[in-house]
Amino acid sequence: LDELLKVVTVELPPLLVDHEVEHMVSRRDQFVERLKIRMDDYLRFAGKTEEESRGEMAENAVERLKRSYALVTLAEREGLEVSDEEIDERIEEITASGDDVAESLKGLDKKSEEVRGSIRESLLVAKSLDQLTTIAKGEAGEPADEGNEPSIEGKDQEEGGETFDS
Repeated sequence: LDELLKVVTVELPPLLVDHEVEHMVSRRDQFVERLKIRMDDYLRFAGKTEEESRGEMAENAVERLKRSYALVTLAEREGLEVSDEEIDERIEEITASGDDVAESLKGLDKKSEEVRGSIRESLLVAKSLDQLTTIAKGEAGEPADEGNEPSIEGKDQEEGGETFDS
């Protein structure tokens, strides 16, 4: 994935990055609240100001979003999909595991679009990473829709998509 990110160009709208940072700030704030400490104490312990903390989160948000977009684009290019049956199988596996995730899933509607969408995304990321590993090892067959072109080839910038240089 790191090698893919070296050759991919992803333009992220600032609003998307800001939204991701706000999501990260919200999760941090909830974490601090669960610890039952004041935010200024947390920041002092971390050795950061609020601005430094947000700046760090912005860098992490950009990296996270680039990784996500690279994997989504790879999945599209390679024709990777997740079937409803695969989602159902994964739900069964999680439910049977008896771990913390299984406990969390018990309280949710397993048929809800939110739960199924989250599992679909997780499975698609796993498939994308498997395909990326296959490509990196030189074991990839013909791309799903590109004839004899390399498996990772991007859209032209005019199309408004990410660019992958092979």
